[in-house]
Amino acid sequence: MNQTRTIRLPIHIVKELNVYLRIARELAQKLDYEPSAKEIAERLDKPVDDVSRMLRLNERISSVDTPIIKCYLMCYLMITIQGQKELSKLTI
Repeated sequence: MNQTRTIRLPIHIVKELNVYLRIARELAQKLDYEPSAKEIAERLDKPVDDVSRMLRLNERISSVDTPIIKCYLMCYLMITIQGQKELSKLTI
């Protein structure tokens, strides 16, 4: 029986996180690299700890029950297919 539950963030946290992510995207376009939490904090005039804590909420968490081998097999398959395409270009 699956007893896992999805943990949802409160709406006010999601809205604040969206502000942080929007600023991060703007800075990324302006700077041509992913901005650090310090750079985002300076732009928002907020403490760095608060910004990094909010950004951690956006990280994708996967279940410990998810088989990792499946991901590796898919990556291997994609690399193999891409390699075969490259080889066929060379032999033509």
